[in-house]
Amino acid sequence: MAKKQHILDARLSDLWARHFSIFSGLRLRASDGIDKFVHKLPKYSPQLALLKVLDLENCQCFKKNHYLKDICNKILLLKYLSLRGTNVTHLPSEINNLHELEVLDIQQTKMPEHTTRDVMLLKLRRLLAGHVNQRHSHDMGMPIGDEMSLYSSVRIPRKIEKMENIEVLSNVKASWDGNELKDIRKLWRLRKFGVVIHDKDSHLDKLLRAISDLKECLQSLSITVYETKSEGISPNKQLLLPEMFGRLVQPPKLLESLSINGLTHRVRLLPLLAKGSNELAKVTLSGTELKQNDLMVMAVLPNLCCVRFQHKAYTERTLTFKVDEFQHLKYFLVEGVNMTDIIFENGAAPELEHIILSFTNICSLCGIGCLPKLMELQLKGNNSILSLPQDRIAPDMNSESRLLTFKKGEFEQLKNFVVEGPNMTDIIFEKEAAPKLQKIVLSLTNVNSLSGVEGLPKLKEIELKGRKFLLSFFANANQITKVTLCDTLLKQEDMHILANKPNMGSLVLLDKSYDESQLAFNKDEFPKLNLLIVECSTIINISFADGSAPKLEKIVWHFSRKDFCLLSGIANLPEFKELEFNGDFVPDKVRKAINAHKRKPILTHKKPQHHRPAPKEEDETRFPWISNLFSKKQEDRR
Repeated sequence: MAKKQHILDARLSDLWARHFSIFSGLRLRASDGIDKFVHKLPKYSPQLALLKVLDLENCQCFKKNHYLKDICNKILLLKYLSLRGTNVTHLPSEINNLHELEVLDIQQTKMPEHTTRDVMLLKLRRLLAGHVNQRHSHDMGMPIGDEMSLYSSVRIPRKIEKMENIEVLSNVKASWDGNELKDIRKLWRLRKFGVVIHDKDSHLDKLLRAISDLKECLQSLSITVYETKSEGISPNKQLLLPEMFGRLVQPPKLLESLSINGLTHRVRLLPLLAKGSNELAKVTLSGTELKQNDLMVMAVLPNLCCVRFQHKAYTERTLTFKVDEFQHLKYFLVEGVNMTDIIFENGAAPELEHIILSFTNICSLCGIGCLPKLMELQLKGNNSILSLPQDRIAPDMNSESRLLTFKKGEFEQLKNFVVEGPNMTDIIFEKEAAPKLQKIVLSLTNVNSLSGVEGLPKLKEIELKGRKFLLSFFANANQITKVTLCDTLLKQEDMHILANKPNMGSLVLLDKSYDESQLAFNKDEFPKLNLLIVECSTIINISFADGSAPKLEKIVWHFSRKDFCLLSGIANLPEFKELEFNGDFVPDKVRKAINAHKRKPILTHKKPQHHRPAPKEEDETRFPWISNLFSKKQEDRR
C-alpha cells in the first residue's frame, strides 16, 4: 500500500525500500536488516519522530516485547504499521499512542483475540487481522475450506463507535453479548467488513441491523458463523423469524463481494443478503449446506461473475446450471464439495470462462464442452473425473478406466488445461477438438496415455511436474514452443525428445527437473531455442557444443550452491546476448567466458535476498485473475 502511494525512499536497497517512508530522514546501510534496525531503535531516536511508514512483515525479532513498546513510544507520527507474519504475541497498551495511525496490519500473527479489545485509534482506517494456517490443515488431510478450527480472529475494539474513519475491518470477532455489533452501525465509511459471530439470536439480530444501516457504503462482506451448541437448536429445525428478516430492509446497494462461512439454523443468510444486490460480483460459500433451490437467488443476479464453493457449501449430489441462469458468470470454483455431477443445460452460463475443481468427488461434467466461452479447465486432486458427456447419461461408476475424452466440435475456446493429482489414467483429444488449446499442465498425475496432442494446432506450451514419462506423451507435438519441467528427474538421454523439436524457443528447468550434474547441448540440437532458464540445484555444469542452440540469446541461471559451477562453450552461441546469474557470486571462469564472447553479452548478477517475500492473499496466489478482477473496481472507486 505504501508503495502504491509513492512514499517509499527510492535510494534504499530492495531489502529496505518497502520499510520506510522518504520523510523519515533515516540513513541506513543497504547491508543492514530490518531485525537489526529494531534491535537498535534507541540509536535512531533523533530521526524516528518523522517516520510515517514502518513495514515489519515477517520480522522475527519480537521475543523481547519491549521492541514494539519502543516503536509505539518513539515513532508517534506513524501512519502505516505492518506486523504481518511477525512473532508479535500481543499489542501493548502503548499502541494507542499512535494517534496518526491509519493502517494496522496484524494478519498471520498468533495474537490472542482479546489483543485488540482496548485499541482506540481515532484516525485508523484499516484494521487487518486474522490467521489461517492452510498449509497445516492440508497436511492434516482436511478438505480445503474446512479450516475454522485453525482460523483465528481478534475482538472488535470496545470503543469502535469512536473510530469513525474506519474503512476496513478484517477478521474481527464479536464478544459473547455482541454489543460491539450495534456500534458498527455508526461507521459510515466502512467499505469492507469481515466478522466472526456465533449462531445465536443476539448476534444475528445486531449484525443484520448493522448491515442494514450500512447499506450505502458496504462493498465487501464476509461472515463466519460458529455453532453455538449451548442454545440447543436442532439441525432439522430452521427458525426463520419474521422479525429477523425485517432487520434487513434492503441489502447493501454497493455490495460486490459476499463470503459466508458456516451454517446458522436461525436464518438463511444467502438469500437475505444476495437478493436484490445488483452489484454483487463474487460469492464464496463454505459450510453453508445449500441445496439446488437455494441457488436461485444467485442465478439471476445481473453482475455475478465469480462463484466459489468450498467444503460443505453444497450438499446435493447433482448441481444443475439451468437455461438462462448465471448469464454473466465467468469464474466457477469448487473445492472439497461432495457433489458427483455437474450439468450445464444448453444456454446456461454463456459467459463462463474458468472452471476449477479441487479435491472433489465429481464423476461427470455434463455439457461442459458446449460452453461457448470456456477458456480454462483445471482438475486438481479430484478423486475421479470419468466423463464429459453432452447429455445427462450417468457414467459407469464402477468403471476402472478414468477416461477423459475431448470430442470433435467441443471446447472450441479452451486455451488452458490443467490436471493435478493421481486419479486420471487416460486423456484423449479427438481430431478437431479444442482447436484453440494453447497450454497443457500435468502435475503428479498417473495418466497412462495422452493421445491426440500432436493434432492440437495452437498448443504452444506444456508444464510437467513429476514422473519423467509424461514428457514422452509430447514426443510428436512439434508445434510446442515452451516447456517447463519440475521434479521430472530427467537424464541426459531423456533430453532428445526436446532437443529435436523444431519450434521450441523456451526451456525452463526447475527444481529436480534434471538428475545429473552436467547439462550438455550437442551439435544440431535445440535449433530454435531462444531462452534457457535453469533453477535446478543439481546442475553445476552447462556446456554448449559447436552448432548447438544457434538462436540462444539469453540464459538465466539460479545457482544456490557454494561450490564450483561451470558454463562452457558460450563462444559457440552466435546470437548470445545476456547472462543473468542469480547466486552469491559469479565464478571467474564464467566472467572470462562472457568477456571473451565476440558479441560482448550483458552479465547481470543478482545476489539472493535473504528476506522472505511478503505472502500474498490466497486469491492472489492461487487465483490471480480473481484479485485482478476486483482491484480495478476498487481503484475506480478511490
